[in-house]
Amino acid sequence: MVRHAHEVDYSDYCGGGFRFRHELARLGTMAGISINRQKRLHHEIAIALEKYENEGGLALIVHHSAGALDAKRVLKYAPIASKNATKTGAHREAAAYLGTALKFVDEAETELAAQLYEDWAYETGLTLRIDEDVIEARRHAITLWRALKRKDKVGENLRCLSRLHWYR
Repeated sequence: MVRHAHEVDYSDYCGGGFRFRHELARLGTMAGISINRQKRLHHEIAIALEKYENEGGLALIVHHSAGALDAKRVLKYAPIASKNATKTGAHREAAAYLGTALKFVDEAETELAAQLYEDWAYETGLTLRIDEDVIEARRHAITLWRALKRKDKVGENLRCLSRLHWYR
């Protein structure tokens, strides 16, 4: 069977086979769908993927949850996906997952928010990107850990912050 460039390949559902044959086809298809419909589709896909939760599917769950503006799912799965990426040395990918979670940080509990800022700063720093965003993330983490009266985490983040300034 011959597939056209705009068709979606559903042949390998559990293995992450939801892929457009070409990025331009994906962009063209998405442009023709209203924002509200896109959010609903992202939500439906995230729910379906949750049933087949595996390491490879976490990236798609995070992507579709973010597309659905589903903060709860993003905050649940992005840190897990980040940890899995870290295990394989994929620090840019880990930072990207955490960056996605940080878009929803206002919905997170204080401890999770502090951990997200801390972890994102760490993973991003490992990619040799040490800029104001990384320093500011450490500062946010320090402020949140202080509010939680976690002196151990405040001290750890102050040490990391001083190291970041030293590297710069």
